[in-house]
Amino acid sequence: MSDIKTQKRKSLRLPSAGESFRGRSPELKELRDAFLEKGIRAVGIHGGAGMGKTSLAVKFAESLPEEFDYALSFECRGGIKAEEIVFRLCQFLDYHDIGSFQNIILSPIPLELKIEFLSKFLSRTKLLLVFDEIDSSIAPEHGQLTIGDPSLRDSLSSLIAQSNEGTRFIFTSTSRFSLPVEHMTHLEISEVDGRSPLQHRAMEFLAVSDISSPGPDGLMKQAIGSLDSGALSALKNLSAYEKAVPLTAVTQDPVNIEPLLGCGLAGTFKSGDQDMLTIHTLAREHMRESLPREQWKELTLRAAAFRETYGRETGVIWHMIYAHDLYAEAMDFQKAAEITSEVSPTLLSWGQMGLAYEINLIAAQSAEGELRAKALYNVGSIEMGRSEYEKAMENLESGLALFESLNDSAGISNVLIQIASIHNNRGRLDKALEAYQRALRLKEELEDKDSVSLILNRLAQIYLDSDQQEKAIDTFKRSAEMSSGTESSQPLMLALEKLGGLHASRGEVDEAIDAYERGIETLDPRKDPNSMTRALNRLGGLYFRKGDAGKALEYLKRSLKYSELTRNKELSAINLLEMGRVYFELKDYRAAISNTIISLALFDASSSESKSAALELLGHMEKELGQDEFSRLNEEIMKELREKGPTPG
Repeated sequence: MSDIKTQKRKSLRLPSAGESFRGRSPELKELRDAFLEKGIRAVGIHGGAGMGKTSLAVKFAESLPEEFDYALSFECRGGIKAEEIVFRLCQFLDYHDIGSFQNIILSPIPLELKIEFLSKFLSRTKLLLVFDEIDSSIAPEHGQLTIGDPSLRDSLSSLIAQSNEGTRFIFTSTSRFSLPVEHMTHLEISEVDGRSPLQHRAMEFLAVSDISSPGPDGLMKQAIGSLDSGALSALKNLSAYEKAVPLTAVTQDPVNIEPLLGCGLAGTFKSGDQDMLTIHTLAREHMRESLPREQWKELTLRAAAFRETYGRETGVIWHMIYAHDLYAEAMDFQKAAEITSEVSPTLLSWGQMGLAYEINLIAAQSAEGELRAKALYNVGSIEMGRSEYEKAMENLESGLALFESLNDSAGISNVLIQIASIHNNRGRLDKALEAYQRALRLKEELEDKDSVSLILNRLAQIYLDSDQQEKAIDTFKRSAEMSSGTESSQPLMLALEKLGGLHASRGEVDEAIDAYERGIETLDPRKDPNSMTRALNRLGGLYFRKGDAGKALEYLKRSLKYSELTRNKELSAINLLEMGRVYFELKDYRAAISNTIISLALFDASSSESKSAALELLGHMEKELGQDEFSRLNEEIMKELREKGPTPG
């Protein structure tokens, strides 16, 4: 049991409840009853500053080693994003071998899908998740307090709603708030023996029988007034950080921390081998209000610089985000914009659109020069992805004007590509062509082959949509030639896939086969198994049209293998149906019926409208074989499938 508790304390990453934890037995019992007897999934612990909300949550986690496998806390003071919750949960689950989530973190899929995927694991895992000091995220809405950020509110609500018998949630906050979920209750805590737990702790440390100046402010003054210069300096440094930091960020002498811990102004915990510090909310508020503005700004800038350096050293992007927020708090918007420019490509590649939009919007409104132009480009691009075309065009055109004033050809061409995409999406093909062609000239001058290929593919698609097939084919061919040997295989594969489809539609089977075979040579099936599946399927169909049944089956079987690996029932069913056609042509009726029956079952499972094609093929087989022979073979095959399971091919 002690090993479980030790592991859990490492996971919890909150300050210990401490030896002075007292007088909360009724509240601990309420928490136990709520989670273990009443089926409650989430509890909000509410009370004034210094009442021991965090200590109560920690003590509860420490006291239940058997009911929960692990506990994990989220330090929410100063705000927390849904994206950070997903990131930290995935890392935590990976670390404890509960599942493999690295691809989820890095995937650009929507946040809602990541939450849905995570929920399935949380419903089967006994986790206790503590969201500590979530006050910064609470806001009034429709006459009641709730989580103000819709993305965060929806994410937390989904995690709670889908947790079933697994994960449980604790929120600590000063104010009571609601979430749109069932199975959530609230626990209000107040003073113990007429004083807050923080006052009791301070009195023990100060060795006094009473607090001379009542109230939180008096407590702060008396406790802070007892500190020597080293401890006071450490407290000032620590007060600039809303979230926990390594001890070295605050002081080089651990002795300076002991008085802060003793009177409850700060807390400490281990993160790996590193001692981490966190300041009490009351202490931070007091220091911020009492220190001169310029001194507070200096402390904040120093904290931002530490966060930035620490983020680079550890490779953890959230420390860079914290640094951004601190620079913005200190009104150093240009430095904040530098971080925005640096982290945005990573956030966008992870699909963290909400967070990327928020920090780029700040930079677009407050930064200058190239940094503002880049932010406007990112804001406009995200708005374009949301189909907010008017807003997107306004920001992109502002970014374009800035890039033009800077003579930044790369920036100009990138913005033009997005502007062209908006025109294309809105059916303004002439304007789209004009913008793409201007971007193309700039990218050719920059010798940016990947971008040239991308633009050529989009131009070719416009020609295709305008019934200019010859021009489309020529442009796709230019793209394929340009993208050969480039870093990205996607533009080349797209061009060859389009060429294959065009040639096939024109009856030019050999040209289509050549295009698709060149395409599969460029593909890495580990990175893009679905494109490989489609290309192999189309090659199978083309060889069947050409009369080469052996080659057709070879490619269709390869395609089936990849579709099964990706669990794509629709593509598996299409491959099996095509194989059924080939076997039917070869007069191998048993194989034809078997593959077609399995395809029909998969079409049903995937709710596909293509099952009518499978039924039609079975009808042709019955007509050719005769009803009696078809029924005999069908019964034998169905019996075999029931006994051995489906073995297509």
